[in-house]
Amino acid sequence: MVVVMVVVVMVVVVVVVVVMVVVVVILVWYVKVVVVVVVVLVVVVILVWYVKVTDKVTLFRSVADFQQLHEVAGKGGHITIIGGGFLGSELACALGYKTKSTKGSVTQVYPEYGNMAKVLPEYLSRWTTDKVKSEGVDIITHSTVKDVTTTPDGKLKLSFDTGKEVGFIYTFSLVYTL
Repeated sequence: MVVVMVVVVMVVVVVVVVVMVVVVVILVWYVKVVVVVVVVLVVVVILVWYVKVTDKVTLFRSVADFQQLHEVAGKGGHITIIGGGFLGSELACALGYKTKSTKGSVTQVYPEYGNMAKVLPEYLSRWTTDKVKSEGVDIITHSTVKDVTTTPDGKLKLSFDTGKEVGFIYTFSLVYTL
């Protein structure tokens, strides 16, 4: 009788262990499927965002890039330049001058207090900033871009580390200069 009880208990334990292993295998498989599905969805969302944003972003590196931006400025578009160094400031002035006649706009964003503040003394940086503003460029200082999102109508919206958000009415090109 005791032997029968031991055998029954062992069979029950084996059955429970087998059921637990099967459940764990099913859960692991299910979790893998869920993880794969989640990863695929995340990748799709990132790719959709990337396509929406990158067709509106220009990394300024060539004459063709300038010609593209000049065309946007000539059509009355809005261009935002991220960076306040030599290249960003020169580009802002050239495009700001162009948008004066087309009702477009140019905004320049950088974390410093003035244009070329990393290389010029403060008084000269402030003077340069005033000159850039006189070309019709809107300046946003002490700010870095925290996030770029698309609005329902396909335009880009920038969020800054200061909490400020800027939405754009016109065709938008974002230029990142170092």
